[in-house]
Amino acid sequence: MLLSQRTRTSLLMLGFLLSVTSLIALLLAPERGMRDWKETRATILESRARVIVDPDNPDKMHWEPMVSYRYIIDGVTYYREKVFAIDTSLPADMSQAEDVVRRYPKGKVVPVFYDPLHHDHSVLVKGGDNPIRYGKITLAVLTALIGSALFSVFRQRRQARRTPPSP
Repeated sequence: MLLSQRTRTSLLMLGFLLSVTSLIALLLAPERGMRDWKETRATILESRARVIVDPDNPDKMHWEPMVSYRYIIDGVTYYREKVFAIDTSLPADMSQAEDVVRRYPKGKVVPVFYDPLHHDHSVLVKGGDNPIRYGKITLAVLTALIGSALFSVFRQRRQARRTPPSP
């Protein structure tokens, strides 16, 4: 059975919509898994912006914040460098990395969230950085708009097939 060009296009668009929806669900997954994480206090040991250079292409580089901190749970001291729950290792510019560094200066005592089952798993920010949060909101809005547009197109096509042409 051969599908029409319109049907194939519609199926491709629907597949794209489902893949974007799945991507959004995956991006939100770390936050859902951290609902039961506990909060304690951490001391910032070091905070700086570092440049990452691609060894295969020295012209490619991006900036990354490096924040190390220490916290104590049940008398055991833990050292970590993970700031965000959601991986933010996407290429960033120097100002973005420095914003994070300014937020966590050396010596500052800040809240840290840790897994009550694995105390060495912790983050300073459970939900990712604001640009990531805004990106998720933007993806969700775009997905809703594309979905409603697809639904409208399918409904119009279905009505056009059912309505007899006027003489």
